[in-house]
Amino acid sequence: MLSIQNDIEASAAIARALASDAALLQRIEVVALACVEALRAGAKLLFAGNGGSAADAQHMAGEFVSRFNYDRPGLAAVALTVDSSILTAIANDYAYDYVFARQIEAIGRQGDLFFAYSTSGNSPNILRALEAARAKAITTVGLTGNRQGAMNPLCDHLLAMPSAHTPRIQEAHLMVGHAICAAVERQMFPRQSGDLRGTSNCPGPCCLASQAFRALCVESVLRAMIAGRLRLRTQAQRFIYLSAETSDARPLRKSHARPSDAPPEFAACGPMASQ
Repeated sequence: MLSIQNDIEASAAIARALASDAALLQRIEVVALACVEALRAGAKLLFAGNGGSAADAQHMAGEFVSRFNYDRPGLAAVALTVDSSILTAIANDYAYDYVFARQIEAIGRQGDLFFAYSTSGNSPNILRALEAARAKAITTVGLTGNRQGAMNPLCDHLLAMPSAHTPRIQEAHLMVGHAICAAVERQMFPRQSGDLRGTSNCPGPCCLASQAFRALCVESVLRAMIAGRLRLRTQAQRFIYLSAETSDARPLRKSHARPSDAPPEFAACGPMASQ
């Protein structure tokens, strides 16, 4: 047999281990609150990792920037794993060990949070990145396994998953990342019961822009609906006249809307209105 059930049961076991580890849950909550504090202060979240951990870094940046559970303003998050020109330039000019550290030197600012993913805890480029972050007073969050890696003392917040097996560590990282994102979203943009959008108390330009965009979308939909209704009425009127001409009968009334009756902003909508 392929032992698929065993693998799924192992994944379920790591989830149960996470849920029952009170100390780890407390550390995760502390990290989530640190994210809220940083984002409210105008700072950003940085993510980096190698291989599957690079995918985790990009995944989490996407959840923060776009949305997670519901619609709300975007949150500042950057994955340091995505720009091939930057990565290859640094690797070529310096060394692969510095592909993340150099980016932190360039765009990292005091008050930011850096999420460092390493299942072994010993990835050289992650170690260099943590050192660069600490040199710039950037709060460091390490996500790793239960092995004593070299990254541990470089992390302000260490989230060590209860496993030494790489696939289980990566699965746990994803669950923890989702939990952090969900907590940040709820804290920053509380959602009223039954509402699909978060309620933002932030008066910043990101929130105002999001509200303006939604209002513009609603207005555009309404205008399109009105324009479409006028086109349908015009087509129905023409059909009546054509039918009347064919049967030699006169239309009962001519109170249907004509293209000239449309408001100026819709006078040129659709092929029928322009004829």
